[in-house]
Parts: sequence; structure tokens; C-alpha cells
Amino acid sequence: MEAELNSPMCRLNPGEECQFDTDWFPTRTESDIRGVTDAALLVRPLRATQLDAGKIRLTGSFGVFYVGRLVVHFTMSEALPSARSKSRRLLRQSLSI
Repeated sequence: MEAELNSPMCRLNPGEECQFDTDWFPTRTESDIRGVTDAALLVRPLRATQLDAGKIRLTGSFGVFYVGRLVVHFTMSEALPSARSKSRRLLRQSLSI
């Protein structure tokens, strides 16, 4: 992939400067991108599958733009406490869970 930014046109006199500041948030992922948000590219949507013994498997694939941690909060009924998953470190590349 090639990316090119076009700066605004600046009319300059001798000795003058023009600045163009931008932020880049590169990521990498598979080729079948289904959507884009401020945080990531969506390749495979987040999906929860209930397994035996009350376990849940989360799957999905994202190309993340920021370093961080993924934490999942499970909200139960009012009678049961909420649960929290172990966090997973996010790197500036693809994340598959």
C-alpha cells in the first residue's frame, strides 16, 4: 500500500515557511476490511460463543491504531455479580482474539 498526504497550498514569499502537521496511525491486518472506527480496522466482528461449564469464547480480528489493553466486562443479571476478563496487551498491529 502507498499513502500520500497532500498538504494545503501555501503561497510563500522568500524566507517564509509553511507547516503541515499530521498524525499517522499505521496498522496491519488481513485484506478483507469490513469497517473502520477511531480505534481500529474491523476485519472479523467480535463474537461471543457460549461453551460448556459456563465459559465464553470471544473471537474477532482488528487492526488496532493505539497501544493499550483489551478488557472485557461481562454484565450479568442484577442477582449475579459482574465478571472481568484478563486483559490483553494491544500492539500497533493486528489483534485476533
